[in-house]
Amino acid sequence: MVRCRQRPFPLLFWATKSVEGISSSLSFLDYEYFSIVTATTLGYGDYHPFGVGRVIASVEALFGMFMWAVFLTVFARKYMR
Repeated sequence: MVRCRQRPFPLLFWATKSVEGISSSLSFLDYEYFSIVTATTLGYGDYHPFGVGRVIASVEALFGMFMWAVFLTVFARKYMR
């Protein structure tokens, strides 16, 4: 059985409705997409946060950068031995 664990950031964006985009009504997948783009620090620009969403997006971007650093450190240590 495969478990799908929901990430908290798209839920926060969805609950606060603090993302604007190319359409007037956003689906949950739009919030998920925005969250992935923010966490990977790609920043395409088709969706953008406003209000409290700016704080949430900033925290998510910092968290995403930190997770890449941890991943690369663990990966490098594993193959340096």
